[in-house]
Amino acid sequence: DLAFETTTSAPRVPAAVTTLVAPALPRHEPDPVLGPYVGAGGGALTSPGELGAAATPWLRVGWGLSRRFGLRLDVAAAFSRDLRGPAADVEVRQQLALASAVFAWRPGARLVPTTTVGLGAYHVDANARARTPWVGRSDSLWAVAALVGAGLAVRVSSHVAVSAELAAILSAPGAAVVAAGETIARAGRPAVLGTLGVSWGF
Repeated sequence: DLAFETTTSAPRVPAAVTTLVAPALPRHEPDPVLGPYVGAGGGALTSPGELGAAATPWLRVGWGLSRRFGLRLDVAAAFSRDLRGPAADVEVRQQLALASAVFAWRPGARLVPTTTVGLGAYHVDANARARTPWVGRSDSLWAVAALVGAGLAVRVSSHVAVSAELAAILSAPGAAVVAAGETIARAGRPAVLGTLGVSWGF
């Protein structure tokens, strides 16, 4: 009589062959729009009708959470503005630090519209140069700032993007520049920030 033995176990594959057919690791694709990326640029911070516009360089770091959502941190410092009052000339400097959430409407496309919502800190520093008989002094104010903006990013390459954005910034409490009892300017109620810059994804 002949006896047959059956088995359900899989055939043994040599270790060398197993290594060759192992699944490939996912490839990382840089994203200069949502991140991770670093960016820099310039713009203008404007308080309509009072404080006026000031040139504003900025730095940015971004980190993507998904194909459509990302987080970013912005730091900006507006160049000083000289205001002329009845009793003093006042030099005003402004700084911003904001953490924001970014939504990309067309992820992966060459032209990517974005919407941004952020929260952070707004700082105003004023230094008065008084005319006789007044005495000038310096003062500063910290405020909470909220940002809502819309922008457009253009992918120049897989690593580089150029972006433009326009945002409204509302701060509380509001800042007022007062000289000899007279308010000569108000800031941040609201302010408008327009930016243009370049980002590099890695």
